[in-house]
Amino acid sequence: MKLRVDIIKTVGSLRLDAQLEAGEGTLALLGATGSGKTAILRCIAGLSDPDEGRIMLDGEPLFDSYRHVSLPPQKRKIGFLTPGYALFPHLTVQGNIAAAVEAKPDRERVSVDALRRFRLVDAADKKPRQLSELERQRTALARLWASHPSAVLLDEPRSALDSFLKFGLEQELSDFVRGFDGPVIWASHDRGEVYRNCPSVCVLENGVTQEVISAERLLSHPGTEGAARLSGCKNIIGEIPRHNAIFIPEWGVVAFGLPDSAAPDARGNPRPSGADYGTRACQHVFGNGRTRNRGRVVDDSPAPPERGLRRRAALTNGDRPQYVAHDARPA
Repeated sequence: MKLRVDIIKTVGSLRLDAQLEAGEGTLALLGATGSGKTAILRCIAGLSDPDEGRIMLDGEPLFDSYRHVSLPPQKRKIGFLTPGYALFPHLTVQGNIAAAVEAKPDRERVSVDALRRFRLVDAADKKPRQLSELERQRTALARLWASHPSAVLLDEPRSALDSFLKFGLEQELSDFVRGFDGPVIWASHDRGEVYRNCPSVCVLENGVTQEVISAERLLSHPGTEGAARLSGCKNIIGEIPRHNAIFIPEWGVVAFGLPDSAAPDARGNPRPSGADYGTRACQHVFGNGRTRNRGRVVDDSPAPPERGLRRRAALTNGDRPQYVAHDARPA
């Protein structure tokens, strides 16, 4: 099953131009605050209509401006988990779950099953205001599961939480999406969260989506300056081209060039050419490589702790980082 999105929408001063495809598994929609993540998810869920385009789920149109199709939210079979969970305050935990079951005769059976599955039996008669944060999230997930969705949208589900709660709640979410066999889109601005939970990533910058890539590639070959920043490189550092070398004034480093006929590396592997030479400049900053490429270097910054590396850096050519290099010395 695939969820395909190809839409355009103006939201205030932001023009969304979103093209992405999510298959079985979890796709991260990674972008800074205000980049349009929530607006895209709302369009997919049917809470807002795009100006034009198509949204397809398993080959069937949820929205198609050219065929004048726009299914209401309850007909889309989309589970949408918002940051505040949107629980009904006047209903109990079991009542919230039962409300998501379309067939009334099945509500009691399905809600009881969900209470057991999500470890909420002891909280069944509580109202949302009486719940802990973990119980609130479990209730929202139980309600989503009870609706039998074909696809799931997670809109920065942990963004409002303090750091003490985040890890446990993330584990709950991770367990849930691993057990779901349809498309999942996980919107986030947290690269660590994305790297831990999402095998593929679509970077969203100023309302425009980039190609879907693996989480590993986001850290090694981000593709654009915006993606490099989201992957952890924070500052852009200027350069002065010097023939076939790059002088980086802020660091006092010169990345020297290599001829096209450069010999194989120490392991006998052929040296890369063209765009991949970006890694040589970054490695030279760490004292173990060279480059013939020109451009700018994105500031070296601490590597994500889960990589077990100390520093990261990226060489750019125009607005397109060529490579993010890693200092492999132990953290």
